[in-house]
Amino acid sequence: MAGQQKGKIIILVMLAVSFGILAFGFLFSSSDSKMAPNQPLNFPKLPADTNIATLKGISLGRTLFQDPGLSADRSVSCASCHKNENAYSDPGIIFSKGSDTVHAARNTPALMNLQWKKSYFADARAHLLSQTVANAIQSPVEMASSIPVVLARLNKSDSYKKQFQKVFGTEEITEERLMKVFKDYLETLVTSNSRYDAYSRQESLNYTLEEHRGLTLFRQKCSPCHAGELFTDESLRNAGTGTTADQGRGTLTKKAEDMGKFKVPSLRNIGLSSPYMHDGRFTTLAQVLEHYSNGINQTKGLDSALYTNGKAGIPLNSTEKKQLLAFLNTLTDPIFIRQGNY
Repeated sequence: MAGQQKGKIIILVMLAVSFGILAFGFLFSSSDSKMAPNQPLNFPKLPADTNIATLKGISLGRTLFQDPGLSADRSVSCASCHKNENAYSDPGIIFSKGSDTVHAARNTPALMNLQWKKSYFADARAHLLSQTVANAIQSPVEMASSIPVVLARLNKSDSYKKQFQKVFGTEEITEERLMKVFKDYLETLVTSNSRYDAYSRQESLNYTLEEHRGLTLFRQKCSPCHAGELFTDESLRNAGTGTTADQGRGTLTKKAEDMGKFKVPSLRNIGLSSPYMHDGRFTTLAQVLEHYSNGINQTKGLDSALYTNGKAGIPLNSTEKKQLLAFLNTLTDPIFIRQGNY
């Protein structure tokens, strides 16, 4: 009897210890749940420095992304110009309004697959994602504030101090912590669930003949620049769209070889992010195709990929344009444009 009683006690102790370990593990995981980086099967390998985020960090970054209190007049948030339902672009707006009614000088880019980018902005002036956040806060045509002012505001907020404590263990809100949670959130903006992706990963062969022909045409005529699964080779190229007011990379560096060069944008979710080009000059994809087919001027420095038989342009007949448009519309990711609503 004594042995049986002792055995029961040992079993009860072991169960108690097991439950204690499970409870501790649950508390630990609920307070610091890790978010594994999203690596789509058909995408290039993630960079080695890809962020390891926590769910609380991502949530806090998203809250800050949507907070107009970061702008000088408290009227503009990141989300004001990067709307999730339009692939984090500003639909129908050529130049987005910043703080105090000032307008940006370039069309708002869509935000997606940011950890695979080698540089940011149309002139590739930034090489770190955190630099894009700092620019948005400090730019006179965006939030028109400053990092010290934003930090002072946040450190006066009991709500934000509590949220930063949950993420970092203490209430202190520093520039490093601010950039970390922004990066946590921005790196969740991965779009990889379009009909094209299902086709590429052979999860579905649900492509019409027109769409398939459009894809074949795209690979023949557009892939030198809009390459791979990201639909950009991350290069800067002169597509003949520079203006006296804006010469892209050349405006920044003042070098002759950079004049007219702009970053090649991704075409993912392109059907949702009109208007197009750095200055929003085109309102439809049909206009974009017409430009590349018949509207390119043979300007100095025009990229060699935009010549066909020695003549500027990529000739497309009406059928080919229709097929390309059909394909481009398969790049829309319905899951991605809803994820901001969770």
